[in-house]
Amino acid sequence: MVDLPRPPVGGGTGFGQDKIQDRIIVHERAHFGEQVREESAGRQFAPQHAVDKKEPKWHWVMRLAVALLCGFYIASVIGIWLFIHVEGDRWWPATMLLFGPRWILLLPLSVLVPLATALRRRWLWSLLATVLLIAGPFMDLRITSRGLFPEDRQPLSVRVLTLNTHFTAVDALQLKQLIDQSKPDIVALQEWFPSNRQIIFPDASWHTIQLPEALLASPYPIRSVGSPMGESDVTAGVTYHYIVEIPWRWVSFYNVHLSSPHNAFRNVLHHSPYGVPRLTFNSIQRLREAASLHEAADGDTILAGDFNLPRDSTIFRSELSGFSDAFTDAGLGYGLTYYSQWTTIRIDHILMGKNWYCTRCWLGPDIGSPHRPLVADLSRSQP
Repeated sequence: MVDLPRPPVGGGTGFGQDKIQDRIIVHERAHFGEQVREESAGRQFAPQHAVDKKEPKWHWVMRLAVALLCGFYIASVIGIWLFIHVEGDRWWPATMLLFGPRWILLLPLSVLVPLATALRRRWLWSLLATVLLIAGPFMDLRITSRGLFPEDRQPLSVRVLTLNTHFTAVDALQLKQLIDQSKPDIVALQEWFPSNRQIIFPDASWHTIQLPEALLASPYPIRSVGSPMGESDVTAGVTYHYIVEIPWRWVSFYNVHLSSPHNAFRNVLHHSPYGVPRLTFNSIQRLREAASLHEAADGDTILAGDFNLPRDSTIFRSELSGFSDAFTDAGLGYGLTYYSQWTTIRIDHILMGKNWYCTRCWLGPDIGSPHRPLVADLSRSQP
């Protein structure tokens, strides 16, 4: 409040003093009004937390719980990935996960994403990174330039078609139609049912060699060399070596079917006392069979068939990583070749030595077998 000079004592009239007093009252009221307006403006523009009530304790607890759940989920996904990578086909729990459906790891996101959106949005970026990890390298997604922009079939190339026919499960007429359309130079079939031979290869334009549980066919002459595994028993896989006399290049070719773990998986899932020992023994069998291929094959070799090995198996990485994989080099997508009631996975491969490279690789349609046909065009990297 501003002090105004008072009139001299005894001077002036009472009327003048009243007038001065009125001015003082008006000034005080105006000054008080400005203070009220300033205080009102201060409350209007004050930070929200200064005006609102304190956050409820249950809300803070929920935010903490969501953060812990998201962190536990991300750590679990990374842990499972490392566990499979290190112990797959070495220890039976990791082997079960190795062949199991990996898309299941995406299911918790149906709960975590809405919770994080409502309570912990900063965790959405971490959840997105986890989705990319699962859908990408963990599920072996392939996005290649040759898959996006496939090349035309080259004159001096070898087209290979491989399929596990699963004996009588395959539709022989549909397989014949696929072969007629794709025109492969080499057809490698596993778990072959002999009666289908006259349906799929009815005339003399195809050279075929039919061996136990396997058939190789080509428009060119074929010579059987033998098996790198020796005599096989009922539970072991079968692999046969051939020379295909393509006019511009004779090809060393292996028709591969390593020991199947599927019966052992069923035993484990049905809590059979023999399940774990059989699965362990099967891993040892597949390791020995893959090692025999590693020793027998060379840079000029092509191998195709049902390997019963995902690419991140420790057996595949230790024994077959020296070969190029056709779908890995020139495929597009996941390339899932085996479908069953409890899993989908890529276990059928076309592999080649260092003197070959793949220009195109793709999957055929469902023609009855649990396996899908795999087709690839291969060219020589060296003459």
